[in-house]
Amino acid sequence: MPVLTVEAIEEDAWNAVAFELPETAERGLLNVAYRAVKGCLSLERELMLAAEIGWRIKPETGEAEYPPLYAQHKARWEQGCERLYLIADRYQHELHAYNEAQKAEPTEEVGLHENFDIGRALAATWDRIEEALARERALSAARRMILRSIQLRSVGKQQEA
Repeated sequence: MPVLTVEAIEEDAWNAVAFELPETAERGLLNVAYRAVKGCLSLERELMLAAEIGWRIKPETGEAEYPPLYAQHKARWEQGCERLYLIADRYQHELHAYNEAQKAEPTEEVGLHENFDIGRALAATWDRIEEALARERALSAARRMILRSIQLRSVGKQQEA
């Protein structure tokens, strides 16, 4: 399994879920991965809701039946939730280790310009991820409209019959 990098997240935000976290992931990578997974979860939730439009009630049992797309998006959403919790735990562990190291050696200082450069790089990466997610949301909105029109047509045909 490939190891997660910021570049892999830039290529596809879902890589933050699919790729393996490095053993010694830095806080910056964990931060970008966490934000990417949160964006993916939001998208999958929207797609789950769009797929729910295709549900129907089985006349013989009265139970709701969801289309296969719903199950796919729900499985991806659950996988993303698991990864989100893992990243959050790792981030908390890394932050604790960093704080302990700072207490042990307070003379070690990170220059303000270094933090600024890291923050600027993370912000640029996050902007690219947000742009990709916005494109996906626009596509999912179009898919929802198509699914809704199909559902309305099928309801209209059932009422005519």
